[in-house]
Amino acid sequence: MKTLSLIGILLFSVPTFAKKQDLRSKIGPTVHAPIEHQDKLYFLSTTGGLFQSDKEIKSAKLLAQTDQVTVAPLTLVNEFLFFGDGLTEHTQSGLYRYNLKTKKIDKKLKVQGHIQRQVSHHQGLLFVGQGPFGLNVYDTDLSHKWGVKEIQKQKLTTDSNPIIYKDLVCIASTKTYNAIICLDKTSGKLKHSYPLKESPKGELSLSGKYLYGFSTEADMLKTKFDIKSHLFVIDLENNKLIKNIELRGYNFFKAPAIAEDKVLVNISTGDIILVDLVKGKIEYIGEFPEPFVSTPFILNNEYCAIGIMGKLLCYKKGKNQYHITKEKRLFESPVGNINVMNNKAYIPSRMGYFIVR
Repeated sequence: MKTLSLIGILLFSVPTFAKKQDLRSKIGPTVHAPIEHQDKLYFLSTTGGLFQSDKEIKSAKLLAQTDQVTVAPLTLVNEFLFFGDGLTEHTQSGLYRYNLKTKKIDKKLKVQGHIQRQVSHHQGLLFVGQGPFGLNVYDTDLSHKWGVKEIQKQKLTTDSNPIIYKDLVCIASTKTYNAIICLDKTSGKLKHSYPLKESPKGELSLSGKYLYGFSTEADMLKTKFDIKSHLFVIDLENNKLIKNIELRGYNFFKAPAIAEDKVLVNISTGDIILVDLVKGKIEYIGEFPEPFVSTPFILNNEYCAIGIMGKLLCYKKGKNQYHITKEKRLFESPVGNINVMNNKAYIPSRMGYFIVR
């Protein structure tokens, strides 16, 4: 990394304090929760290690290694895992296919740009954001089908996860051209464009017909947490940007939907809120004493979040307001996407994962 910051250290540094490496320090930093397949968990560390573990992550086996560091998650398609590597400064990166039956990487393709977000899959096609080389589409054998680097003479920088909706594939374009772009998923022909004032740097999400995400001028590698963002909402069925809700902080990761028109959001200023995607109404749940650089999660029907310094708070709504149901200092530093599986929250951290029940 060219820039070191608190978040950069959390994402890419591997602790070396133990003479004998324990399991978590062996795994190193993670950004995305594991995925489950046939009673096993699979995940990537930022150092490029692909691991298999038990559900408690009490043991883990290194299966493969990427050529470069990675902040991308895994995509499971039948018996294959697909993923990419590379960061913003990389002009070339790798697109990988790991075969779960043969237990090896059986396909690897060198591509231009970098792959920082999830590879999206739909009907045998992989949709891949490659930074300054736009959106590219491959089949599951990693043969290139089509790509788009420019829209209406505007260069695309695509660091988003592509979203599939009916006949559309939608991506975020940042830097010189700030917009959400929806293309025909078969041909790549432009269908709709939604310009934004700020850069849509956050991950995209889909809830029913609503595509949503965050736009901001904040920088993930700079520890300034009071920069505003906008939660934009696009009604894909009616081809309309229906909301652009200003928030006093930002988040680069997904906001989980709790209903088609409501999402749970936590932002860098320590706020945890519910946002109505259609009405734009904000319902405050609570405020943390520290910033968020990870996602909120729902555990046992409670709304939970963990601050950057490891403060865990869970809330449940009473008659008139939300009250705290769980409060704990975990002494961990989560960064990234948290996921709940089998009533357990898997929290990515600078040393593997920790689990909240």
